[in-house]
Amino acid sequence: MEFLLVIIVIVAALVTINIMRSKKTNDQGAADTPKHTRYKPDDLRIENMQPGGFYALRAYGPNMTDLDVQVTGRHRYDEHGYEWFEIEGETEIGRVWLTVIEDDDTEMTVTLRKISLAQLDISRKKLAKIDDKEEGEITFEGKRYVYEDSGDCLFFRDGDRNRAEEFYYWDFEATDGSGSVTVERWGGDGGDYEVHISQPISESQITVYALRGEA
Repeated sequence: MEFLLVIIVIVAALVTINIMRSKKTNDQGAADTPKHTRYKPDDLRIENMQPGGFYALRAYGPNMTDLDVQVTGRHRYDEHGYEWFEIEGETEIGRVWLTVIEDDDTEMTVTLRKISLAQLDISRKKLAKIDDKEEGEITFEGKRYVYEDSGDCLFFRDGDRNRAEEFYYWDFEATDGSGSVTVERWGGDGGDYEVHISQPISESQITVYALRGEA
């Protein structure tokens, strides 16, 4: 009888030791696991990206370059209630700006480069005439661009509604559908001009890896 009791005590002790070892291993494993956000596949979309996020851009520009992009800002635009956003990012070749318009379908364009009004070789007077007639075209690097739209708009840097910047724009679309030219005038009639040379891109050209920076 005493022998049986000894066996029972030994078995119970071994079970207790194994349970304690298992708990310690699990606790240590949990502590060693990196604490970062786990995303569902459906969440990894450009529309959900915030500063600190990371994505890959495929076939960018005339040389069809693949780029890794670190998001540095998410800005908002408002044209009399019609809104869209822009994702600014850093790459090994400089900054890129990705414009995302969410409508029936998501439309995206990426700015290939920014140039001056002089480089576009168009005068302020010609822009004013195009605006008045609501028609016209420009030529840049041998390609024709036809007037599409113009108007005033509000820009909210980093989405901050308390910091509205107003500008006026002219949009021109390439006749072959390969891109667009947008002229922006900041600060009223005597303000500075900025020209964006852009191309449309599809969602298949973007792979999102992280939506925001990790703590």
